[in-house]
Amino acid sequence: ATRWKIDITSARCRISSPTAAMSIFQRVASWVANEVITKTLARSETFQRFAQTTHRNVTRAQQETLRKQEELANSEIAKKLAENAERASKFKNSFVRTLREEYKKLEEEGRRKS
Repeated sequence: ATRWKIDITSARCRISSPTAAMSIFQRVASWVANEVITKTLARSETFQRFAQTTHRNVTRAQQETLRKQEELANSEIAKKLAENAERASKFKNSFVRTLREEYKKLEEEGRRKS
């Protein structure tokens, strides 16, 4: 790790590491750019229209998605899928129960023959 030291005891500020100086410079430049860009965009009518249009379109898309989800949940297809899933579950349970019963019968026959 690079060790650096800032000496603020004298009237001049000295930074003993070039990477530290670059880091401070980058932070200041980033802050200035952020301030300039933010204020410029805040004053721009074009950007404000763009932001409002984007917000309106995103809001509409979210509302449309919710409406479609509700429609799908209430549709005939969804109801039929739920009914078929229930029937499939009942069939599976019955099939498994029958398999267990038949397996027990086979085990009992195997014990009698031995």
